Amino acid sequence: MKFLILNTDYGGFIEARYDSRHRLQEESYEKQMKVRMESLFGTADFYSTNLHSLGHEAWDIIVNLAPAQRRWAEEHGIGTKSRERWRVRFRRGVVPWPYRKKDERWIYSILESQIKVYRPDILYCMAVETIGSDFLKGIRPYYRLAVGQHAAPHPEHDISGYDLMLSSLPNFVGYYRRKGMESELFHL
Repeated sequence: MKFLILNTDYGGFIEARYDSRHRLQEESYEKQMKVRMESLFGTADFYSTNLHSLGHEAWDIIVNLAPAQRRWAEEHGIGTKSRERWRVRFRRGVVPWPYRKKDERWIYSILESQIKVYRPDILYCMAVETIGSDFLKGIRPYYRLAVGQHAAPHPEHDISGYDLMLSSLPNFVGYYRRKGMESELFHL
C-alpha cells in the first residue's frame, strides 16, 4: 500500500529551523525534509518509517514548510508565485481599511501536484485544520481513501469529505459519528 502523510508545523518552529541552518532553503527538497525529520519535532517521520518497516511505501509532506514545498515544485517544474491580494477590513466597524494579505493558494497547488505524483492509496492527514472537503473533492481521482487524524479545536471549514476520522478523544469520535462520519478511537 502507498501512504501519503500530510502534516503541518508551527510557524515559529519552521522559522527557527531555517534561521539555525544557514542557506537550508537553497538545499534540495530531500535534504530539507531530512533536516526537518531529524529534528524529531512532532510526529517527525515516525509514521512513514514504521510503515516502511511493515513493507509499505510512505512519504511525508509538511504542507506549510514553504521553503521545502517551493523547492519540490521547482524540482518538478511547477510555478509557485506567491502574490499579495488587497483586502478590506473595517476599523471600529465603520472605516474601510485596505490592506495586503499574502495569497497562499500556491500551497494547495503544490500539494495537489504532489498527490498527483505520489497517487497514494491512503491520504493520511494530520492537518485537517488546513485540508478540508473542498480540497479533497478536487483531488479525489488521485487517492483511494482519505483518513483524518484530529484531536484539537475543530476547523471552521467542512471536513465531511474524509472517509475516516481518527481521534484520541472519545468525545470527538462521538461527534464525528453524530455527523454521519466514520470514526474510530485512535490511542496515540
